[in-house]
Amino acid sequence: VPTTGACCLPNGTCSNMTELDCNDACGTFNGDGTDCVLTICLAPKSCCLPRGACVDTNACDCSARGGSFRFTKTCATRICLIEQEEIVQ
Repeated sequence: VPTTGACCLPNGTCSNMTELDCNDACGTFNGDGTDCVLTICLAPKSCCLPRGACVDTNACDCSARGGSFRFTKTCATRICLIEQEEIVQ
């Protein structure tokens, strides 16, 4: 039977789950037997998506969305530019 531990999810919340479930959710697993009551999860940071939208999440989720992640900024302090598509004539 798999044991559970605290998992910090992309939105910055914590949930007790197995390491496999945490990895599937793009979370950060804090170890077997850990608990969310004693775990402080880092706040999500900005991820610029290919069409210019910004979401606050973690690096794993950002990569899965094809975005560009920044560890130091949130969407409130970052401007995402729309990638220019190459025009073929």
